[in-house]
Amino acid sequence: MKFLKIITISLLIFMGCDPSNPSFDTFSKTYFSDKEGEAFAVQTIGEAGLIVAGEANKKAFLARLDEDGDVVWMNDSLLSGINYISDCIVLATGDIIATGKTQNTGSGNRDIFIMKTDDQGNVIWTRTFDFTQNDGGLCIKAGLDTSYHVLAMTDSLLTVLKCDENGDTNYTARTLIFYGHRYLKSFAPGFDGGGFIACRNNTGAMSIIRYFRSRLIAGQLSYPQSFIMLPYGGTLNATGTFISTGEYTSNGTLYVSRFDPYANRISLETYGSAGYAGRFVHMNTDGSIFISGTSNNNAMILNIDKDKKPVYLREYGNSYLTCANKLTLLDGDVVICGVTQKSSTSSKRIYVAKLN
Repeated sequence: MKFLKIITISLLIFMGCDPSNPSFDTFSKTYFSDKEGEAFAVQTIGEAGLIVAGEANKKAFLARLDEDGDVVWMNDSLLSGINYISDCIVLATGDIIATGKTQNTGSGNRDIFIMKTDDQGNVIWTRTFDFTQNDGGLCIKAGLDTSYHVLAMTDSLLTVLKCDENGDTNYTARTLIFYGHRYLKSFAPGFDGGGFIACRNNTGAMSIIRYFRSRLIAGQLSYPQSFIMLPYGGTLNATGTFISTGEYTSNGTLYVSRFDPYANRISLETYGSAGYAGRFVHMNTDGSIFISGTSNNNAMILNIDKDKKPVYLREYGNSYLTCANKLTLLDGDVVICGVTQKSSTSSKRIYVAKLN
């Protein structure tokens, strides 16, 4: 294994705004004023549109917004039963592929679903997968061909489904005693038909799983208790390096860790102070990254250059709770989505914000 490098960086001097006065937003809007909910995914569509997905009153929703955050269309009648969309991708055609969890009221089981809609949110097809009593899709990524890789949770198992353009599975790979949750996006298809997963094992330590096509690699790499981390987001750069972010639980800071194509750790950096956690990693073409997440109940955006140096860290929100679950770029501006709550007794609301 390569030399492990740990860098702890204080970012107070990099704060790009006053967290109590988030004046850097172009727009910030909440949706479903009469429903509790949370947005788990945001993607760009067309030249100036956004697709947002998540849960509203325990029902999956999918919505298209214009560049000002106004609703073009919204569909919260996608599936029967209790369900949510945890992630989605937008195809070049404008069609949308989404995954998440559905509970059919007839059987009572919670199942993984994969769904394709057109650019108006009309369902083209839906596939469900029932492995155990408690299944759910966590993350979906496009493969190098026309396939889709879905990371799913099946009780105490993590499962990878590789599906073709019609939602039919090419293979299913599963691994024991690793734990997932609806925010887990630390997952990326590789260049060889396989991919990477960062997760927690049954001891609470971080593990990296490298899977190849129809099987998981033998001997997943687990790291000692001194590296107890809670992975959330992950992506792959152009050289095949897997980048994971989440919470470094030993001191509560945000971590960014890089792994080579063989899942050996290259480096580990921590950013911010106690109460910070990365939720999602966005890779830019110049090698820099954006990370969305949370910082002491505020939404947080961190920009890191290709040399791992922080460009800025911005906190957003002056409410009781605001978290940025995912981000995308629209005309060069960062768009975040998540949940906001004004007080401990108020309802949780879906929000989307565009930051310049």
